Amino acid sequence: MVDDIRQAVELIGNAEEAFPVDRWTADGLHLWPVVRFQAYFALRNQLIMRLHPTGEKRLTKVSRLAGEAQRNYLRYLSSRLRDARSEARPRGPVDAVFLGDQVSRVLVDGLWYDRLCDPLADALLQRGRTCFQLDPNHEYRVPRFRPSMYIRPHLEWAWIRRRMT
Repeated sequence: MVDDIRQAVELIGNAEEAFPVDRWTADGLHLWPVVRFQAYFALRNQLIMRLHPTGEKRLTKVSRLAGEAQRNYLRYLSSRLRDARSEARPRGPVDAVFLGDQVSRVLVDGLWYDRLCDPLADALLQRGRTCFQLDPNHEYRVPRFRPSMYIRPHLEWAWIRRRMT
């Protein structure tokens, strides 16, 4: 457990010094960038939950989230319309599924490139493999470099429907 964000960064840095993370590969792809990202956010989220516990009552929380979901759903629809060519749907089995974060996207030649997932997807596609990316956040950067599926609105509506029953 970490007490502040600096400790989380330091912990990851210590792992990079103690282990040969630059040699961790699978099928020629470097794994550490993805592991590092997931480790950082797991530590950060744990810290946030510990430092900012919520005291909201269940109904208040559901009402607040329903309002947020409505606003976010409008943003989602707008981005889908503006970037319809990049909205993907699963069409069968794939070799790799990526869970993006949308905030790691950078603008390259007018398209939003995912710095974490797209290099791995590029390498897989060059090897004749297939991949599919899920984007779970409400950060809609369009147009996307590679098709992906926005899943956050679906997750939120499922969560609200479950709470209403």
